[in-house]
Amino acid sequence: MVKKRYNTEAVRPAVTVISELVGSSQWIKEGMTLGAILNNWEKIVGLELGRNSRPVELRKKKLLVQVHDSVWLHNITFYKADMIKKINDYLRTEAVEDIKFYIK
Repeated sequence: MVKKRYNTEAVRPAVTVISELVGSSQWIKEGMTLGAILNNWEKIVGLELGRNSRPVELRKKKLLVQVHDSVWLHNITFYKADMIKKINDYLRTEAVEDIKFYIK
């Protein structure tokens, strides 16, 4: 009986294949980072800001955040730099460079 030999050099990790299918591993990293931010949002930015806003997208280090109303849209902009620092400190990486806010 002849054993089949597989080309082990052709075997690649699943994340590599998925990364190639979606274009780059950046898409996967951003999704995982957004998940970490979303799951810990109130802990990162504080209870009051966390209850009145919600991160919805991270793309090219820009975080898109929903706010409840125009009052919060105005007020939260004053905390933008502090929020970016808190997010990056929590994640221990420079994951966010800018935040854009919009009303839900």
